[in-house]
Amino acid sequence: MNTRLQAIVRRRAALVREIALQRDRSAALLAQLRTQLALAGVALVAGRLLRRSRWARLLALGSAVAGGLLPLAARWLAARR
Repeated sequence: MNTRLQAIVRRRAALVREIALQRDRSAALLAQLRTQLALAGVALVAGRLLRRSRWARLLALGSAVAGGLLPLAARWLAARR
């Protein structure tokens, strides 16, 4: 009888550990999902803004060009020194 009770206690402890691990995995996945949903929301708002405003499109294009040219300009200036 005592052996069966100890087996039940060990199995219960193992199940509690498994549940805790699964809860941690679920929390990590939920945090990742929330981050992805937030980024998708920002992208949606930015997309709508870019469709409606000519100035926003020009600003986005200019910043993309500047972002692409800045590393090249830094290399070019470093090579000249």
